[in-house]
Amino acid sequence: MKKALIIATIGGFLPVSEINNAILLQELGFEVHYAANMTNRIYEFEEQELIDKGIKLHHVEFSKNPFDMIKLAKCIKNVKKIIEDEQIQVVHCHTPVAGVAGRIAAHFSKIVFSNNRNDQIKTKVSKKCRPYVIYTAHGFHFYKGAPVFNWICYYPVEYLLSAWTDCLITINQEDEKRAKKMRCKRCVKIPGVGIDLNRFSPVKNTQQIRSESKDREWIQQKKTNLENMEIEKFHIISVGELNKNKNHRIVIEAMALLKDKTITYEIYGNGNGKHQLETYIRFSGLESQVHLRGFDMEIEKQLQQADCCIFPSFREGLGLAALEAMACKVPLIVSDNRGVREFAEHNKNCIVCNPNNAKEFAQAIYRIKTDKAFADRLTVHAYETVQRFSIEESTKVMRMVYEKL
Repeated sequence: MKKALIIATIGGFLPVSEINNAILLQELGFEVHYAANMTNRIYEFEEQELIDKGIKLHHVEFSKNPFDMIKLAKCIKNVKKIIEDEQIQVVHCHTPVAGVAGRIAAHFSKIVFSNNRNDQIKTKVSKKCRPYVIYTAHGFHFYKGAPVFNWICYYPVEYLLSAWTDCLITINQEDEKRAKKMRCKRCVKIPGVGIDLNRFSPVKNTQQIRSESKDREWIQQKKTNLENMEIEKFHIISVGELNKNKNHRIVIEAMALLKDKTITYEIYGNGNGKHQLETYIRFSGLESQVHLRGFDMEIEKQLQQADCCIFPSFREGLGLAALEAMACKVPLIVSDNRGVREFAEHNKNCIVCNPNNAKEFAQAIYRIKTDKAFADRLTVHAYETVQRFSIEESTKVMRMVYEKL
């Protein structure tokens, strides 16, 4: 049987971002294996759900620190063992550290390929060679305007490893142009991992959300919150890991500038920057308005109830959470970076701000809060934009990639 291995640094990456590719590989006759650090819980997920889908799991102690050479060497050894023990024919890597470990391991792995249609029969035409390697770059760390450190540390590694990459997949135009100048055999651009437009969709009112929900505890909690919420409350939401790059702090600064007690701000995500954000929220005196909610498996329900979504990252490969907000017809504010430039049109489908300028974010929030006609126009154009980033569009391209293996 044909076997494919998907590799990512953190365990929740596949169920959150790549489950469609896993299903597509299965449809094409592959047994799918998944190697990741299953103890890293930035994204919550249930291992049993993946097992029930027929995915074979392998725990590898990946670290997000790319400079931990000892741990990286151990990971390369472990991935190589998985490839050779399972006779993996296709290795699809995601995220930077796993991308390095996976490609090095695959290059030095030897598996048996046979021209015979019956893989169980070894013939004289069988030969040993390495698996086919795909790497999806969800946003290179080196880009126009990136720190010099990023170019010195990350670019040479990616350039060298591109020679061991059969297919390099990118998700934005800037990365695509740069990838074509590398040494990989093939470059493909996809419209992101794909938005499920059935799951992320606009709703007419919160009553519809509650009536369709199967989570009774969630329904009761939201019912209580809605009863206690003043009519004039303006609810902002951000979705993303709690770290420096996601730049949630700039929105808190904007909230402090506005001094508007009717505005609430909820941040959904986990990460090692939680303590710093909590400290800054207290320092700003916004404990009653700004809340860290953690990771939410049903984030579409939160988006559907929001008055505004803010996506303030310094760096993004594309911007999945922003596209999900667009699909839910939530007025969107984004920071200017190479990822959101794939879909953001200032004052047409969103408001684009300087990621370092809290005043611009404050002005954008005020405009969306006070100008409903303008906010509605943004959502109409945003909903039109997001159609080209659907799961269906992404799957079309990925199917062509996998069928050419």
